[in-house]
Amino acid sequence: MPLRGTCTCRINSHECTVSRARGARATRVLLALAALGSLVLTAVPGEAAASDAVVAQLIARDLIGMPGKEVIMETVEYPPGGKSPPHSHHSQVFVYVLEGSVRMQVQGSPAETLGPGGTFYENLDDVHIVSENASQTKPAKFLVVMVKDKAPGASR
Repeated sequence: MPLRGTCTCRINSHECTVSRARGARATRVLLALAALGSLVLTAVPGEAAASDAVVAQLIARDLIGMPGKEVIMETVEYPPGGKSPPHSHHSQVFVYVLEGSVRMQVQGSPAETLGPGGTFYENLDDVHIVSENASQTKPAKFLVVMVKDKAPGASR
């Protein structure tokens, strides 16, 4: 029997909302979003865990020929002045700016301001200390591709 309405999940002050069309499918989608949200927004200990990011997963697939590894592709949108707290993804992260302007910085490297077509990379051990919209008046959107271990805490 189809369910109507929406499911909302809140992780580290990040809210995921999914329209429910079918019970079991909506539950799987919500659980996947919850898991993704916890990975994407894993705050560095001692830091506030508030984020203005709106994250939409586009695809998640196992990597062929690389047991235990997967790739996740998503878009991230920041409203004007929006930002995320310092965090780690524990994955290789490739960023491609689609719209607007963003500031990115990993610990130990200088901050970069990127416009459309700009790219950014994080390695497995990087702490992403700055991730924010560089504009106070216009939104920003970027594409993220993560290559990571399927099991949290798995050896690299």
